[in-house]
Amino acid sequence: MSPSTRARADAARLQIAGAIAAVTGLTLLALPLPANAVEPTTYPVTIDVSIDDGASSAALSGANVIIRTTDGSDAVVASGTTGSNGTVTLDVAGEPTSYIVDAVWPGALGDLEATSARREFLLGNPAPVSVPLRGTFGTVTGVITAAMGVDGGVVVISSGGVAVQRIPLAAGGGFTSGALPTTSAEDYAVSLVPAAGFELAAQQPSGSRPFSVPAGQFVSIGRHFDVVPQG
Repeated sequence: MSPSTRARADAARLQIAGAIAAVTGLTLLALPLPANAVEPTTYPVTIDVSIDDGASSAALSGANVIIRTTDGSDAVVASGTTGSNGTVTLDVAGEPTSYIVDAVWPGALGDLEATSARREFLLGNPAPVSVPLRGTFGTVTGVITAAMGVDGGVVVISSGGVAVQRIPLAAGGGFTSGALPTTSAEDYAVSLVPAAGFELAAQQPSGSRPFSVPAGQFVSIGRHFDVVPQG
């Protein structure tokens, strides 16, 4: 092979090698970079549930709160129960878009227009989400007595057989409930959770007999329970 022919062949090989390198480089550059997972932002959402009779309102303790998406799946993203001040704060992870909250009174309907209410809100808005239930309301005061185990005990108020409020007993067994939907039916009852070290006796007097909370009336009850030391 003559020197000129060899030179032309070497040049051709270099051109081919350069082209391959260029294509390879382009291919490598075209590969997608590894995707980094983006964690959704978590926002605290405070739900404020009340009962409203049209003239006044009060915090509603014991309401179940459920937050759902609005994307058509109706997926539950958070849930909780309102405390004595009628509020509950839930953490929701997601995009700052619209969500739905349902507030549900788990007890008897009584004088409520409905046992649930719904509101739509924007995730990320720091303002509390207010959800009123419509109906008249009242409170119950009373005294729980027992031979022992009252101091440090808790009275449980049930509505329609469902526990809706737990109230620590004051000295002497006194208590005052939060706002309760009124009812002329005997939908309400109370039970006692004795202080630590005590338990309810197997046989009880009529301490948990039901009672009503009529609209416009002040309700005061007294109940006695038989309590024994645990063990």
